[in-house]
Amino acid sequence: MEMNASPNLELRYRQLLQQAFSSDSILQLINVDAILFLNEYSTGQSPDPRLTPLVPALGMIFMNLYSGTESQETISAVETVLRPLCKLLATRAVSVFEDLVLRRTIVVEPTQEPESDNDVEKTRCWYGRQPYRVRPFYEGKDIESERNVKEEGSCRKLYSTYSKNNLTGGLMALWCPHLVCLGFHKMPICEGRNDVFSAVFCYWEKAPKVIIYDFACQLGPYCMVREPEFFKNTLFAVDQMHANGHT
Repeated sequence: MEMNASPNLELRYRQLLQQAFSSDSILQLINVDAILFLNEYSTGQSPDPRLTPLVPALGMIFMNLYSGTESQETISAVETVLRPLCKLLATRAVSVFEDLVLRRTIVVEPTQEPESDNDVEKTRCWYGRQPYRVRPFYEGKDIESERNVKEEGSCRKLYSTYSKNNLTGGLMALWCPHLVCLGFHKMPICEGRNDVFSAVFCYWEKAPKVIIYDFACQLGPYCMVREPEFFKNTLFAVDQMHANGHT
């Protein structure tokens, strides 16, 4: 890309391309909330500030491109390729999301009413509220296997860690940004993606805007292939402490 850009800008652009052309789902990079802002930018509008936290790799480009340190010639050259790329990413995200919705198949849709978790001794969980829904069974997806993990994300850290026999159960607790524990449930076996998925899907009326989890790289696809409408506006992120070792 001949644009006489600064090294930082070239690095940020390369990082965006690496994410865009990875083997993971485009929805790992572009969630549904970002599609409108990408389309607006692709038509020549200024980048919406709300787009930066939704697509951090793109936000880093904006920070470098419009910082006042790049020449107008460089800005124009970058925009010439960046705006069509944003349109392509938005179009691809819409296509993949609609395909997930159409292919979503449930074998067993629960008919029983959700049980209250008021009796902690009986249910082994407490989220301080009546569950909104019961978790269904999803055809071809609810049998934990290495194949399923590979199909739902390319990062190998989750399976290489959780497949070890020496890991035991414990408590899964969900916390808000104010350091308040919102609820917990007992895990009879080692932690898995279903523990977070089921807790959020059953006990939250609407999915959180952001879910930070040490294996969000695998949790995001796990949630989206099961309940794409429910999780379509959720941004899944790995915290810095657990970032080491992810591929």
